[in-house]
Order: sequence, then structure tokens, then C-alpha cells
Amino acid sequence: MEMIELAAEKPKPEFNFKQGRTSGKVIFETKDLVIGYNEPLTKPLNLYMERGQKIALKGMNGIGKSTLLRTLLGMTKPFAGEIELGDYLEVGYFEQESSMDNYNTALDDVWQEYPVLTNYEVRQALAKCGLTTEHITSQVRVLSGGEAAKVRLCKLMLKDINFLVLDEPTNHLDLSTKEVLEDALAEFGGTIILVSHDRYLLNKVASRIIEIKHDEVNSYDGNFDAYSEAVNAARQLKMQSEAEIKRAEEEKAYKENKAKQYRSKEQRAADAQKRNRITELEKEIEDTEV
Repeated sequence: MEMIELAAEKPKPEFNFKQGRTSGKVIFETKDLVIGYNEPLTKPLNLYMERGQKIALKGMNGIGKSTLLRTLLGMTKPFAGEIELGDYLEVGYFEQESSMDNYNTALDDVWQEYPVLTNYEVRQALAKCGLTTEHITSQVRVLSGGEAAKVRLCKLMLKDINFLVLDEPTNHLDLSTKEVLEDALAEFGGTIILVSHDRYLLNKVASRIIEIKHDEVNSYDGNFDAYSEAVNAARQLKMQSEAEIKRAEEEKAYKENKAKQYRSKEQRAADAQKRNRITELEKEIEDTEV
């Protein structure tokens, strides 16, 4: 009888972020902060975040959302302005991509950051994130985007955190892993600021959306759906206002045109009266000459 080899099931990940001690009330405050490198990416930003908030940053690609996260953490120097960080912050930072020069195995990568752990404990932590033995013993640079992301998430879950800073945390993850991560972030009792294009994540986690544009910054309370409703309402109001202005301008132009036509009609009547009077006078002159 021919033996059929069943495909091994992917291990289901479990994410659980360890809650650190309570931070100060203020997480950060920026004063006329401008981010950028050789040139500014934004207008001066005056942002404020308190303990327990879960803020998502929205904006076009290239506006500097990732740069803002790195600037808040002191990893990138501000182009201008100031940042004041709160007290007792225990930061967990998730970077968007892994370095392509990381020749460490997943096991060694985590072990270097947490050398007090045993080989078994590190393997167990990585397996809990949904990685197989093959993944754990492979170099990080050869792992898929999703597998490398799980290694970075593993390192976050091994430390005490009260302030999570996440740059596109669901990129490269499969759907089931995304859902587990979304649940973990929703249950996390600390503070979160994140960049993401994942509307499901933003609906489940965000309590406030900050939209960054080149010339303005807008803040919206609530999750992604609340943000979308507010933006659409503002857009409709703007369109309605523009339509009303256009109608008013058209009505004004119509009235002015009618007035011109009326004046033109009056002028033609007056001209006709003048011509008639001249004709009458000429006739009177002719009669007099006869």
C-alpha cells in the first residue's frame, strides 16, 4: 500500500506582550517638531500623547511616518523643533523590515538580545510565535518577510513594555497570524503608536487616528471606520460648500447678464425714440421749407 505523506500543519502563533510598569501620564510631547533629513518632510508638528492611548499615524507614502517614529525614539535627529519624552517609559520598537545583512540564525538573533535565557527557552519563545525548527535554525536574512517579522515580534514579547512603537507590524504576515496579533495588541494594556495600512488592525486597535499631510495635521477620535466617516463627511461638506459657491456665482452672473440685457433693451428703445424724433424733426423742416 502506498503511503501518503500529509503536509505538516503550520504552528499556530501565540502573541502576548508583557505589561511593564506604569509609565508617567505624558508619553511624549513635540514642540514645532519638523522631521526630515536633507530637507523637511512636514510642517512643524505639535503632538501630545498620554498613557493608555493607542494612536495610528496615517498619511501618504513618503510623508515621513516611519521617520517620525524613529525621531520620537531618538534614532533619527529632528530636522528642527523639540521632543519631550515622559517618565518611566519601557519601549518596544517593531521595525518595518529586517536587515538583509543579518547572518544570525533566528535562535542566535534572539539569544544575543536575551543571553540569560537558555537554548530551550529561546526555542520555545520562537516556536510560540509560529516558527518551525527549520526557521529557528535558519539565518534571518533567508527567512521570508513573515517569518522574519515573527522573530522581531518574539524579541518584543520577551521584554517588559509599557509603550509599543510599531511600524507596519502586519506586513508580510498571513491572515491567521494577523488576527492573533490584532487580538494581542487590542488586549495590551499599555500605550501604542503605530503606522499601518491594515484597516482591520486599525479598527481593532486604534483609539485615535492622526493624519499627516505636507501642509496640515488632523486628529480624529476613534478607529479607522470613525476616521473614514469623519473624512467623508468633511469631504461632502466641502463639496456641498463648493457647489453652493458655484451656484451663487452662476446666479450672480445670470442676474448681471439679465441686467445687461435689460439695459441693452432700454438703450435700444431710447435709440429708437431718438431716431423717430430726428425723423419727425427732419419732416417738420421739410414742411417748413415747402
